[in-house]
Amino acid sequence: MIAGTLRPPRALAAAVGLWSALAAFLLVRTALAWTERPGLERRMVESGAVDAAGAATATREALLLDTGIAVVFAAGYLLAGALLRGRRPWARVGVCALFAVQLVLVLGSRTFSAANLVVLGLGAAAVWCSWTRSSTEWVTGEHE
Repeated sequence: MIAGTLRPPRALAAAVGLWSALAAFLLVRTALAWTERPGLERRMVESGAVDAAGAATATREALLLDTGIAVVFAAGYLLAGALLRGRRPWARVGVCALFAVQLVLVLGSRTFSAANLVVLGLGAAAVWCSWTRSSTEWVTGEHE
């Protein structure tokens, strides 16, 4: 009987691992973006998005926005993983809604970079693992 066991099933453990991996990936990707700041400034000027005088400020603001968004998503994914392990069924709905928002942001940007494809792949796999039969039985089962 899955619902009465103390250890989560493999699918749920995989879901928690995937949500955690997604959070870590978002934070690492953001940290790497900060190391590429000079190149980003140059690309913004070359594309005509900003003039040379405003490139540093525009780049900093874009990176700060990206950092804030990544931290919010990462915190949400990590919190949801902890709540799933704590057998909170509503956490699955919450984390899937959070991923749906991120999915809209990624698809809305129309930028299908390798990093965005990794985000989509990790998120899709985590959603699937979160909603397997064994995960559902364990999360919604009797609580000790």
